[in-house]
Amino acid sequence: MNMPLDRGWAHGDLQSPALLLDSDRQLRTIVDWALLHPGSPLEDLVDAFLTLCVDENGRLVEDRGKALFEAYSSLTPLSRIAWTPVVATWCGQRLLDAVANKRDLPPGIEVYLRRPESLATAIATCN
Repeated sequence: MNMPLDRGWAHGDLQSPALLLDSDRQLRTIVDWALLHPGSPLEDLVDAFLTLCVDENGRLVEDRGKALFEAYSSLTPLSRIAWTPVVATWCGQRLLDAVANKRDLPPGIEVYLRRPESLATAIATCN
């Protein structure tokens, strides 16, 4: 069954601690569904991208990004995604979560709020 990528459920907090791996470092389950919300599953891919593919100085580690999208595409093929609206929705959800004291704002979000296309471009480069 193919789920539309523009609507569905978003985990809302997809970071390393929410990913449980087995001894072979294969993903076995995802936990901590407290921020589950209706939205685009691609929002979670933005979270994963920022967690895994951007270094502590805010620079893209392109080979990690390409590996992430290669792995994701092996499960759900991605083609010609308009990433700017996805990033804008992701930013909006993160702001709502922060106002409701559900989650702190991610580091560097100010840059993405001013220029969501910069993050969208970085993601598209790896996709």
